[in-house]
This record gives sequence, C-alpha cells and structure tokens, in this order.
Amino acid sequence: MPNLDPVLEEMISSFPLKKVARGRTIIYQGEIPRSSYIVVNGTVRIYSLNTRGDESNISFISTGNIFPVEVVFEKNTSCLHYYEATSDVEIAVIPTEILRKEFNNNIKLSNIILDSIATQYVGAKIHIQALEQTRAKNKILRILQYLVLRFGEKNKAGNWLIVLRLKQHDIANMVGVARETAATELGKLKKLNIIEYDSFHYTVDIKALSDLIGTEEWKDIEIS
Repeated sequence: MPNLDPVLEEMISSFPLKKVARGRTIIYQGEIPRSSYIVVNGTVRIYSLNTRGDESNISFISTGNIFPVEVVFEKNTSCLHYYEATSDVEIAVIPTEILRKEFNNNIKLSNIILDSIATQYVGAKIHIQALEQTRAKNKILRILQYLVLRFGEKNKAGNWLIVLRLKQHDIANMVGVARETAATELGKLKKLNIIEYDSFHYTVDIKALSDLIGTEEWKDIEIS
C-alpha cells in the first residue's frame, strides 16, 4: 500500500476496502456517518454548499488521511462538509465506534488521527487566508502556495507539479472568485513563466511564486 503508516496498514487489514470512482460523493454534508474512512489511494475533495447552492472548496486529502475526523470525538454528529473523490479512490471502511475506541487506546493511531486533523486544519486556514485577500491575484497566489506545499512533487526541471486533478473552476471555488477571473489570473502567471498548466495539472516555479508573494518563507520550508 503506497505511503501508508504501518499502524494504518495493520489496522485496515481487518476491514474492507472500497473503490470509489472519480466524481462520486462519499459523504454528504449533514449526513451522520456510521463509518470512518482511511484514504489508501487517490485524493478526496472536502467542500461545502451554501444556501444558494454555491460550492466552496475547503481542502483536499490524500493517502493516509482519515475522514470525517469530527465523528471520532462526538457521537451522532453530522458532517460539516461533503467528501468527493477527485480521482479514482480506494478507501478503508472502519466502523466509527471501533475507530473511536482505538483512538482512546492506541497512542500511535491517535497521533495519526491528530496529524490528519492538522492537515485539514492547515488547508482550511490557508483557505480562509486566501478568502481574506482583497485582490483576486493574491487569492490565487495563496491557494497555489498551499497546493504546492501539500501536493507538490518536484520534477526534473526543478519545478513542482501539483499532483491533483484540478480545473480552473476548482481553484476559483477555493478562493471565491468567478472562473473567468481565475482563468485571467492564472493566464497572467503563465505568461510570467511562474506556472504551466494543461487541462487538469499545474506546475509551479516556487521561487518565482515566492518572489511574487513577497515573502521569504519558502526558504524555511522543506518540501520533500
């Protein structure tokens, strides 16, 4: 199993694996789930819908993450968000009561769950920071920063490929701008050779992005 912690590998060996096709919803907002899930393969999008039916991407999670984490701490709680497969996904299905018991009795597993919570928190925090920006350009820069840090893989040219299947619509939803606005700003970044993209994948020049954001924080962050 790819990049799974041995503790998770041991745990999921006793439970069924489920394959979910790209685009299918795994959990609905407001649903009270009876099972929790561990991502074995693929990527899951976390998003919400407002009363008008508008989508807002919250974060993405991948191999080794556990969801929905809120049910570990509170019984019969409803999910705050939707969880959707953004690629073909394989997940382990674990009854919530069992996961809750293991969380209380297994220190290593509880640390993994807390790490998963931290991952989702960081995604939500950067999402909020991006929304707080007043200019569309800054919103796009911040969300690209997060996506590279969370899902970047270095290529032979020294740039970073965001290993998510993303449309301009997805990036626009994450920062609350129109798709046309996101397309314009992404096009400007492409002309500056800061990013390259095709229909679904983005490659980012980290140094150029850092310079444009106007911070030195990339120097202090190790991306592996």
